[in-house]
Amino acid sequence: TPSVGFRFLGSAEIALLADEAARSRLPLLGSMLPLELPESAATRELSQEERAAATQELLVRLLGERLQVQRPCVLLIDDAHRMHPSSWSLLRALLATSSHSLLVAIAHNPAAAHPDVGDAAAA
Repeated sequence: TPSVGFRFLGSAEIALLADEAARSRLPLLGSMLPLELPESAATRELSQEERAAATQELLVRLLGERLQVQRPCVLLIDDAHRMHPSSWSLLRALLATSSHSLLVAIAHNPAAAHPDVGDAAAA
């Protein structure tokens, strides 16, 4: 299996890296992962809204590729009342596009619950 540093790439990551469009958007993950990738031509000119949408699309694709390989999968979200709206949007997109075995368990403080807790539970 090809490796980067000490981390081994699985078939999900290899499939993603084989796609030029996805590969050119990897710098978008630098804001949330310890990646030091220079901006690409595909990401340099994106507006804030386009950046957010492209990042979410890339994350949903990456997680979807992983779910094809590792299933069933459990996603545990603790302190959901503290989640940012963009994280709720990502979760909804993942649930809407995933056709794989995925169990999502959400723990939150009902007294401080974010309105999106109910929306995500309904998805």
